[in-house]
Amino acid sequence: MKKKLMIIVFFILISCNEKGRFIHYSYNGVTITRVDKGNHIWFYYGDFTNSDSLPKQSIAASYRGFDGYMEGYLVFKENKVVKIVRTGGMFETILLNDSLKLEEFESNIKFIKWVEEFKGNYQNIYWLSDHEQSEIQNNQENNSAVKAVYN
Repeated sequence: MKKKLMIIVFFILISCNEKGRFIHYSYNGVTITRVDKGNHIWFYYGDFTNSDSLPKQSIAASYRGFDGYMEGYLVFKENKVVKIVRTGGMFETILLNDSLKLEEFESNIKFIKWVEEFKGNYQNIYWLSDHEQSEIQNNQENNSAVKAVYN
């Protein structure tokens, strides 16, 4: 019993100290930093390499553990503004940032038409997912010019 309790305490301590996994998306001189901690994800405008330097302005996403998921699109605009279009999971803006915006479509029909416009030719768009291999494969198949670095 004592051994089981020590194992549980050990895993609790490890999960509390989780720094997060950093992913960087870059296009045309702009970088978005993504930090994954379990089923909670944050997006930051800029290139950050550790948790201590992260700004307060961000977009947060979360999803349920067992059957939930996170999906969306990062859209790099010519004016250096990046928008995130949510398609799965719960997203919210944590303190506004004029350079990183959350966007939703008024209707599913408008969203479908928007996706059809760039299908196969993502260029400045990057499809986001909580499943790394699907994310990489989808963006390669659709010719995204956004560079993603998975750390």
